[in-house]
Amino acid sequence: MDLRTYFSIHWKNKTRFPECTLESFVPKNTNIDKGTVIKKNCFISDEIKSIGKHVYIGDGTKILNCSLIDNYSCISHDVKIGLDNHQLDGLSVNPKLNKMEKSSPIIIGADVLISANVVIMSGLKLGHGCVIGAHSFVNQDIPPYAIFAGTPAKLIRYRFDDDEIQDRLRSKWWLKELEELKMNLKE
Repeated sequence: MDLRTYFSIHWKNKTRFPECTLESFVPKNTNIDKGTVIKKNCFISDEIKSIGKHVYIGDGTKILNCSLIDNYSCISHDVKIGLDNHQLDGLSVNPKLNKMEKSSPIIIGADVLISANVVIMSGLKLGHGCVIGAHSFVNQDIPPYAIFAGTPAKLIRYRFDDDEIQDRLRSKWWLKELEELKMNLKE
């Protein structure tokens, strides 16, 4: 690691985001809310505008084409988010001879769990509370509170019944502070 990157990670990050634990470089235009943890060796492109509160991003994760990671989401290690497709109908698939198809950025809802070694293509929406199993390849939108796994990822089941899902979505609990949520758990 060069001195400039080290300085940015260990001094600028602490100055800009004193309530976070950031062990990787964060682009200047990215807003990060309190309590977020970003582990070592992560790459975060300047496409991302907002990372919510109490988000966890594990070692070696690459976030390429994503505009939002909402509150309380957990991204495990070695995840790749926002990969674009090669154009397949040109002279060659080599990007020097054929341009890559740039898709819209991913939006990751609140309370999303993305397990280790998952690959997620660009242009998708991951609904609030969804779970993606380890080593999955995601090439479609994931509905709220759905559990998807596999290559390609397919619906395994929903975390809750329809009524419970609607209640959770209406409550927007992820907008509350961590302390308030912890107090409600004790009651």
